[in-house]
Parts: sequence; structure tokens; C-alpha cells
Amino acid sequence: MEALGMIETKGLLLAIESADVMAKCADIKILEKIYVGGGLVSITICGDVGAVKMALEAGVASIKRIDEKSLISYHIIPRPSDELNKIVKITKVEKIPEEVMEEIEEIEEEIIEVVEETEIKTISKVEIDKLKFEEIEDVLNNLKFYKLRKLAKEYNNFELTSKNVAKLDKVSLMKKILDYYRNSQ
Repeated sequence: MEALGMIETKGLLLAIESADVMAKCADIKILEKIYVGGGLVSITICGDVGAVKMALEAGVASIKRIDEKSLISYHIIPRPSDELNKIVKITKVEKIPEEVMEEIEEIEEEIIEVVEETEIKTISKVEIDKLKFEEIEDVLNNLKFYKLRKLAKEYNNFELTSKNVAKLDKVSLMKKILDYYRNSQ
């Protein structure tokens, strides 16, 4: 079943944010972005009724998280009339053939296996202290950014506070940790 979903925001930034969130969380199509006037922007989506409902809920939540007052309105029209095609071009979301879906699932499983083999789950400062300097760089490169931040907070004699750690990008944070080990050898 097709559905039409609309979100209206005050300002382009929040419209783009909500469109991004909606597209990432559900299998929907973004049909259009309309500048309504007076700074209002409307995003129209379509897809399965459940997908559009879920996407709209996520889009609304993302707007409210940033600025609740900028959410003007939102609405879903399940099974819209064909007459609406005169003002909004509603496209049918095609089902992916079952054999293609099976192939996609197999590829996803292979990707997950490769990621799990190469990704370091967690590591502590104590474990890193036992490594050679060359190994430390490899370990840090394979850590996800949030895990690297968590690790940096374990260092007592570190020149960075937790607040400063949060402001650094991954490369800068890795450099600080590597400098710590260069200076301690």
C-alpha cells in the first residue's frame, strides 16, 4: 500500500535534517521539497504506509530534538487518491524480487563477517600499554571513533580533559595518544 507523508518546518536546515533522517530510517522516497513562503519548507515522501509512518515519526523527532518550535505540521495520507497525482507526483515503490533480496542478504552477511574480523571490540589503556609502538597505531586505527574517545578518557597523565577529548576529531585524538606513547618511551 502506498502512503503520502508531509512534514512542514520553519527553515531549510530542519527540513533537510528531517529528510535525511526519514530516508535513512525507512524504505521511502523523497518526492519533493517545496518552499511554501515565509521561511516555511515542506518535504513530501511516499512509500509503504508503515514505512512512511515510521519515517515521519523519526523526522518529527529529529526536528524536535533541534528546535521544537520549528516543527509547523506533519501529516500522513494512507492510500492517497489518484487525483492527488495532479498536484503531487506519487510514485509506486517497487518490490525487490526475492532472488535479488536473497543475494543482498548474502552480501550483507559477508560484509558483517569481514567487519567483525577486522573491528576491535574494546581495548583498555592497560592492554595498549603492553603493545609495541607500531602495534598501538594499528590498534588505534581500527577503533571506532567513540571507542577511541572512551579510551582517551582512561589516561590520567594526559594533557586533555574529557571536555577537550570530545572536541577533537579522530586523527587529532590518535596523534595525542601516539605522542603520549612516544614521549613515555
